[in-house]
Amino acid sequence: MNHGYGTFTAGMGDSGGGGELEIGGKDIGGIALHAAARVMAKADADEMPVSGVVTGLVAGAGLKFLERGSCDLKGLSGCWDPCATVS
Repeated sequence: MNHGYGTFTAGMGDSGGGGELEIGGKDIGGIALHAAARVMAKADADEMPVSGVVTGLVAGAGLKFLERGSCDLKGLSGCWDPCATVS
């Protein structure tokens, strides 16, 4: 990632594919940002939402998640498994 124009690749998806954040000046975009916005929209106001991808990445860390059930996310292919963190 750089502070000018560029692309930051983030791991995303069970297949290990990459999601990109496109950074240009003060603007950001890309599939990773779009996916994060859709997962956040599924959460209640007092929750910290995560995708099923995150739960797999932190397995064994002792964190607990409340499954929200599989769903489609507008503009994204496949079935997603949003979760919320549990304190």
